[in-house]
Amino acid sequence: MIFLLPILLYALLRYLSVIPDKGMQWFFGASHRTPLPAPSSQRRTALFKAGLNGSLSPFLRQRRPQHPQYDALVKQIVRLQEQAQSVWPTIHAENVIYPDQAIATTLALNLVDNLGLQGFWGSSERLEAINGDTVRYGGDLLRAVERFQQQHGLSIDGIIGPATAKWLNLDPQARVRLLALNAERLRLWPNDNPNRIVVNIPDYRMHVWHDDQNVFESKVVVGRQSRRTPLFTSQLDSVVLNPSWNVPRSIVQKDILPKLADDQQYLSRNQYRILPNWQSNIAIDPSTINWQTVNDDGFPYRLQQAPGQGNALGKYKFNTPNRNAIYLHDTPAQSLFSRSRRAFSSGCIRVEQAEQLADLVLDLSGKQLSNYQGYLDKTQTKWVSLQTRLSVQIIYQTAWVTEDGKLAFRDDIYAYDSHADRQITTQEPSYLTQQRDISSSRSQ
Repeated sequence: MIFLLPILLYALLRYLSVIPDKGMQWFFGASHRTPLPAPSSQRRTALFKAGLNGSLSPFLRQRRPQHPQYDALVKQIVRLQEQAQSVWPTIHAENVIYPDQAIATTLALNLVDNLGLQGFWGSSERLEAINGDTVRYGGDLLRAVERFQQQHGLSIDGIIGPATAKWLNLDPQARVRLLALNAERLRLWPNDNPNRIVVNIPDYRMHVWHDDQNVFESKVVVGRQSRRTPLFTSQLDSVVLNPSWNVPRSIVQKDILPKLADDQQYLSRNQYRILPNWQSNIAIDPSTINWQTVNDDGFPYRLQQAPGQGNALGKYKFNTPNRNAIYLHDTPAQSLFSRSRRAFSSGCIRVEQAEQLADLVLDLSGKQLSNYQGYLDKTQTKWVSLQTRLSVQIIYQTAWVTEDGKLAFRDDIYAYDSHADRQITTQEPSYLTQQRDISSSRSQ
């Protein structure tokens, strides 16, 4: 065991040295088969010095993600590992269970045991018996299931269908793996800016932090599975009032051209202009275009939607420069925010409370939204630059610890948590291999 510890520590350094380059692949389902490179001489020296002077524990603590969520997740991992040998009752719900329904007593007791092990059922709560064989699914049992649904980002309706049953049946070992994966993801998210906007894609929610205080939050709509919202870090540099929408070429090809084939009035009805290119602002008359020659692979024009009530970006666009041209914006499709699963966009992020967000970020820059009311009333486009530029972080966390110390889980909407073949080939440095062989020969 004497020589096992330095080998493990050396492997840890090799792993950490590659995270900045490979973390975005490793922590989101990709495998890695090539040997890990050796850590730098500075890292090796720091490790050996820490071992020699008795400061190995502080050395290792400094290699942890410097994020407040990390220690909280580790504590939950330890707690769940203590339960790993216990058997969580499986909830066999062949049919959907609705509130106030009569259910078998055995099913109710399994629910109670399962919810109790997960911390959603206390000793003061009671079942409501109907007769010796059935229990009413209501009262304390219903409220416990609703608390469970809330912590898992499900519709809080008490209905036990496939989604709720799936989470009820996720055992401690699987949850530990999810927590460990999400703890490692914390290495990727910057945590050094006290003024930031954080959008967690699986949570369908954004938070605004000012001076490290959570001052605002809103539901969001993110990209659907086929058009995923990318993970990135940027800055919010301006707010655009009454933005026009330059339709991305991919949306033109996949969504708009097929509609034009059946409806020649689609463009005018939705206030689209056709421009010859990205430099010109002179509109082309659609009737002068031979639409029979326009195909999915070669739309040579720029399509722009005018500001107004039906504009896809709504009244507010929050500009976040990045290589994917992804930004936050308002939307006229407010009904989508009432759904528990909100992956419907083509990649950009729709904000439910866009007006309140605009008011807040302008206020942080010493400006008032009310001063621009004339532009809003006239549906006139206005770019407002921000002096206080918030960091924008688009992240992907399917598990975390809430402010009140509870575990929260979310569905893996982009299948990034699925178990991929994560075989990482490691090779011991020659001097450690030689050292181990020498030790082995001396002990024989």
